[in-house]
Amino acid sequence: MLHEVFLVLSGHPSPLCSEDPSTIDAFPLTDAERALLDPIGRLGRLHRALKSQLARICQTHSSVICRSVANAILTKHLSKFQRHIEQVERQILSNDARTVGAYNIVPLASVLQEFDVWRRRIDFLWDVSCYTYQVDPSSVTDTVIDGKECSGPALLDKLNLDTGSGYQDIEETATNLLVVGEQTLFRLLSCWLLTGQLSDIGRRDVFVQQSGPATKQSTSYKLEKELIPASISIGTASSILFVGRTLKMLIPAADASSGMAPRSHIPAPSSETMQKLHGVSFPLKSARLATVVSDIRRDLSTSLGKTVLPMHTLLHNLQYIRDFLLAGRPDLIDQLIDEADKYLEMRHQQTRTGHRTHQNNELAGITMKSGELKIVMDRTWASIELSSVKDAAVDETEWGRVHLKLALASATEVSNDAVKPPPNSVMGKFDDFLLAAPVELRLELDDAFDIVLSSSDQKTYTVIHSYLLAIKRAHSHVSRLWKDGACRKSVMGHFSQVQVAQDAPKMRKILATCSMVVFMLSEIGSYFAEEVIPRSWAVFQDWAMQSQIGLKNVNNDELNGAHTAKSASEIDGKDQELPHDPETLAIAHHHYLECITKSLLLTDESWTRTLRSLLTYVDQMVAFVTRLQHAQQNVQRYSQDVDQYLRKKYVHEEEFLFGEAKKSCSRVDEAASILTALLKTLTPPGSAVAHSTDTEFEPWQPGNGAIERLLLRLDMRLPTVDAT
Repeated sequence: MLHEVFLVLSGHPSPLCSEDPSTIDAFPLTDAERALLDPIGRLGRLHRALKSQLARICQTHSSVICRSVANAILTKHLSKFQRHIEQVERQILSNDARTVGAYNIVPLASVLQEFDVWRRRIDFLWDVSCYTYQVDPSSVTDTVIDGKECSGPALLDKLNLDTGSGYQDIEETATNLLVVGEQTLFRLLSCWLLTGQLSDIGRRDVFVQQSGPATKQSTSYKLEKELIPASISIGTASSILFVGRTLKMLIPAADASSGMAPRSHIPAPSSETMQKLHGVSFPLKSARLATVVSDIRRDLSTSLGKTVLPMHTLLHNLQYIRDFLLAGRPDLIDQLIDEADKYLEMRHQQTRTGHRTHQNNELAGITMKSGELKIVMDRTWASIELSSVKDAAVDETEWGRVHLKLALASATEVSNDAVKPPPNSVMGKFDDFLLAAPVELRLELDDAFDIVLSSSDQKTYTVIHSYLLAIKRAHSHVSRLWKDGACRKSVMGHFSQVQVAQDAPKMRKILATCSMVVFMLSEIGSYFAEEVIPRSWAVFQDWAMQSQIGLKNVNNDELNGAHTAKSASEIDGKDQELPHDPETLAIAHHHYLECITKSLLLTDESWTRTLRSLLTYVDQMVAFVTRLQHAQQNVQRYSQDVDQYLRKKYVHEEEFLFGEAKKSCSRVDEAASILTALLKTLTPPGSAVAHSTDTEFEPWQPGNGAIERLLLRLDMRLPTVDAT
């Protein structure tokens, strides 16, 4: 019977321990003997099921980590169990007194005792194999078990948890399997860290995942938090993503003919860092791995600063982006509005058929082509160059020509593939005010700049520019209406005294609304463009220029308006004083943009929705008032005409347009009042923006005082209504 026992333990089927009732008489056993054989039978069934399940995992499982762990169980732990079976059998054959009793009798209890240490261990290995397919381990069968595959990092987390089970044998087994799995993961990560490439074999197990379709120009990557094991912190994972993504970007950048570094100058880790990489111990220690990744990131940053992306060049570009897209140079917005208005007027005159209708927006639904947008942008740059006198301004304009493009707004949002996704999506759309069609001013930078400026950050710049431009455009149109003086001339004596007496009461309401809108948009635009953005940029620029990371406090007097942003020319030649590596700068820049977005109230849906309504109503009001002025002039022109048909026609048109203008003014007044009421209910945007613990960068926050000062100015001119 002993040979049957060893066959069962080796994983072979035998009627001795079969659960089939028909084979119970094959071996006449007492109840005590059968009770002793039950644990042996279960151990043998687990051994047989394990070999079948592990063979399937090694052949078909999509996770290379799970396959490596399954192979380790097969080749090491089950092999060790098989050797123990052979050792016990050898003891019996050699009449070893530890197993064989008097008269060469082998007690069944002594055989069972030899395998007591394996019962819990085999149960644990079976539980691990079942976990890879997410099935219930209580059902022991050697048939194929179908279930949902688990990921490699999920298996590592389970093994890491099992190392604290409290049983020494389970802890040793779990630790051994954890080491095997983490070594496999570390090899995959090393390939990404050193070459910027992901292995096709283990792509499913790495927390660096492709975030969009690959193109010839670039491929975007993102962090999958579900694939980050517990032994790797979020910060370390972000650094790993940054290093590999940087190397990935530098390969096409190095091959380009734009004067950048050749492929041979692609940054490589130092020999000291490579030794640390080879010296990583397992199981992984989070602090140790973070140190190694930090060293690789530092080597990469040093090489970047010398070859591909010097820090002063990066800060130059950030300064230009701030100037052009964040209203640092108002002439771009002013000239763009003027050229867009001229082009729309020309196009409207070309396509005008019949008399005008009273629709809210005659140009709604207009379609623009890329060639037309290029014409508008070229004329804008030409106008700016005529007014530029300084060499620095000319250089900046030339940079804008190369890197800024007016294009049709895309319908799909760009995913964040760099650091962290924005906490709030940008609410509201303001890209269809400039040309009555969704257009945006896009950045077109070299691939190397994507290391710091992610695609989502570039999209944020575009959205903020459209937002500021829409406010400035509405203010410019109403101001132009006011400065032209046609409304006031109709009241102050341009026409006959009789007509003045008739028109003056009617135009006072329109004049009052125009005056109010000019004041309100001027105050809001000044608050955004002259207070929020300059102070935020000054704090970020000071932090980026520090010679020591710890010097992050900004003088209170400077925050109150005393300090001004440095020009880009002052940045040149200070590479040695800039300690921030590209990843640190990218994270800080992302927090800087996040703070600006909140401070501009772009993340408040009620504010953006109401402001958009106000700007739309202002456009309607300007259109109706302009047409009303023309109708009044026509009434005066044909007042003495013999044929009164034309006069009656224009009088009727004047009455209709006055009614529409009055309605649009009422809508403007209501939207302005709601907007003011919303300001009083808003939480100070800076209070919800925490400083970046990863970079020790604390962005500027407007606080309560800034909005209160804006409200004091607005309350002097605007009526207040309930925002609801």
